[in-house]
Amino acid sequence: MKILEVIQEDAWKDFIGQGLGDLTGGSRGILSNLKDISKTPDTTSSATTTSSASDTSGTGSGQPVVIGNEKRTGGTISWRTNNPGNVEYGDFAKGYGAIGWAMSGDGEKVAVMPTLDAGIKMQIALWRRPSYNNRTIDQGAQRWAGANAGKRNTPYAQALASAAGATIDTKVSDLSDSQVSEMVKAQMKLEGFKPGTVTTA
Repeated sequence: MKILEVIQEDAWKDFIGQGLGDLTGGSRGILSNLKDISKTPDTTSSATTTSSASDTSGTGSGQPVVIGNEKRTGGTISWRTNNPGNVEYGDFAKGYGAIGWAMSGDGEKVAVMPTLDAGIKMQIALWRRPSYNNRTIDQGAQRWAGANAGKRNTPYAQALASAAGATIDTKVSDLSDSQVSEMVKAQMKLEGFKPGTVTTA
């Protein structure tokens, strides 16, 4: 098996910054200033089996994810699936190009995206949907991180608001595109984005 690339923890920011395209109109792209993403792994266990991502099937909890000819092993599920927001698989995700799903440690189907760029665009688009755009950052954080439902002013909400230069009571609709982009960067940390190893499938 040929190893395509091993993502080192101390070099992962450079990896993320490459090839994402320009999502915000600037010259360096949305993740150009990304800092200190969490190195905390997700809670899924290791596995040695794998299955290809497809529209009708998914991989089991903690298993490698195959996208095209790439086999993604280790890291966290948000990295393995090119889905830094851990957006669930469904019609919305399929509308943004989801090619399958992978099971998270808590039993949710996380959408597998063809590229990290596509995953970030989907994440931004979800924040701009009425179900989030018409809410405060605090309310949106509660909705996104279901374990926080009904809990006001959580560290999750505070981190999003701080990244956007806003308060938890600021409506998402009042945020500029650049503020939402900054919020999405912070959310990658909150969702535990950590790269692993890419090999040929």
